[in-house]
Amino acid sequence: MSLFGLPFFFAGIFVALIGLGVIPVENASELTYWLRFIILIMGLIFTCVGGILVFGRRWIIIDISKGVILKQWGLVVPMKQKEINLYMYDAVLIKLKTGDSDSADTYSVELRAKDGSKPFDLYNSANYGDSHEQAMIVAEFLKLPVNDNSTEHEVVIDSHLPEKLSIDRSFERQEDPVSVPQPPVMQSMVEETANETSITIPEKRFGLFKIIKYFPPVLVLIFILPQVASFFHDTDTPDIVKYIFIGIGILIFGLIPFFGFMISIIRAGKSSKVMIVKADGIQFEYRGIFNTKRKIVSITDVLGLDYSTTDTIMESVRKKPLETARGDLNIDYSSIGYDGKTPKWVQIIKKFVKSRGIIIKSREGIITFGEGLPDEEVVYLYNIVKKRVKGKA
Repeated sequence: MSLFGLPFFFAGIFVALIGLGVIPVENASELTYWLRFIILIMGLIFTCVGGILVFGRRWIIIDISKGVILKQWGLVVPMKQKEINLYMYDAVLIKLKTGDSDSADTYSVELRAKDGSKPFDLYNSANYGDSHEQAMIVAEFLKLPVNDNSTEHEVVIDSHLPEKLSIDRSFERQEDPVSVPQPPVMQSMVEETANETSITIPEKRFGLFKIIKYFPPVLVLIFILPQVASFFHDTDTPDIVKYIFIGIGILIFGLIPFFGFMISIIRAGKSSKVMIVKADGIQFEYRGIFNTKRKIVSITDVLGLDYSTTDTIMESVRKKPLETARGDLNIDYSSIGYDGKTPKWVQIIKKFVKSRGIIIKSREGIITFGEGLPDEEVVYLYNIVKKRVKGKA
């Protein structure tokens, strides 16, 4: 934010100096006193906004000896502060804050209030591993548990335990799905040996929806590009200009979509995603036509496992407004007149929602595998992976 505020800060100073007459301008004789005053005010506004962005700071001090949290604001040095009772909080939360088209998802670290009031925001990061680390530091300092709500299933982590034991306990406390047998029809292929478990998901076949996206460039090539060529001919446009524009059009709307179409057809039958779970780590591979991309996560960097199905996603969406209204993750819906029945519109939307698959929480961030698989298959694969990670395969 400091870098973002610099242009406003310097621009504001420049405009303010024009308003004061320090910096001369060509039409200075045309500037009345009122116009100079308006320019000065505009400059001061920009300077203040830029100054706050550049020099504005926020401090959070947790004082256990006094049992308070000091929240301070100021420009370079603290200028204002607020004291909050530390003992009104009973847990450290890790929560996912979903972004939009202009911002990325972030993971916030918050203190949960005992009375269900608004949590106290401590830290935000786009990387789950960073937020998890900060949450564990705060929780260990305050002797509080960590409630990980970054995915659909809450996990409670004991901060006072050694890290490895704490992670194992979180596995035990996490609510597991009902164990399901292997689905009769699966999109993935599972291979288990004494040392590893391998899950392979072939690239989906080239279907109708993938063909539809190539329609717009084809329509431009057939109907619009000939009109452009006719316009150039009627206006006696030089040949070199005409050939350049038409050539670029053929390249963008013809050759590039054509090669993309051909590569998609070839890749649909020969590409695949693979997850290999071993005792020392989890390896992710994307096996394409020409090369293979690999990412290895050490087992010591794995902070947790979860799964996401269409059911868990819709349940999370359905509960969120009610949880926000009460500020209670263990909300009693009957107490506020909600009968627990899923509305029909939710059932309709559910058909268009895709599962996120298996979720691996690591120090490097969150990794998903098996997006879009059927719910039963996601649950089956999750149980296999969890069994291997816990060393019981």
